[in-house]
Amino acid sequence: MIKLSAVAQSSLFAELNGKIISKKNVRKTFPISDLSRLVLIYEVLSAIRSKKISLDTPLIVSEKISLFSKKDRSAAMHFQIGEFFTVKQAIEILLIMSEKSAAYLLIEKIFGNLEKWRSETARFLKQEKIDGLIYEPVGLMSGEGRENLLSAISILKVINKLVNDFPKILAMTQKKAIYFSIRPTSTVL
Repeated sequence: MIKLSAVAQSSLFAELNGKIISKKNVRKTFPISDLSRLVLIYEVLSAIRSKKISLDTPLIVSEKISLFSKKDRSAAMHFQIGEFFTVKQAIEILLIMSEKSAAYLLIEKIFGNLEKWRSETARFLKQEKIDGLIYEPVGLMSGEGRENLLSAISILKVINKLVNDFPKILAMTQKKAIYFSIRPTSTVL
């Protein structure tokens, strides 16, 4: 048998069925960076399942999202007011590019604002008995300086929940590129 080891402070090697193969400091919380987006993806897919939105629901770029996309150093895409994406496109942008602006588009549509999303995310984590804190949908730290923290075992719980409840997500996460055109909303003259 091969012995697995990791240089990381915390690690967990597991099969998709949840069987743990090797572990190190699995209950200690650490900053999780972009893994927080998995929780948002789960929440978006849950909203689709409950028919609050669909993959084709348009997401229109507001002034707030446009300004954020232009001023935040982590934003790779600069959205223009009035452009729109579908929920599916925003999910792909979030998964493939880890684009924070796409995360905010989804949060604005489903939750209304970042604070409501944070509240619902805390409720979700508590309901699923997942220890940790998530303040920002993508990245390490919120604008208020609060860090996203999860343990390795908590990350495994999130991934298991996501993959078990939405098995088609695996195909989306394996994409290497996305192709789409950004369309402005139509205006009446």
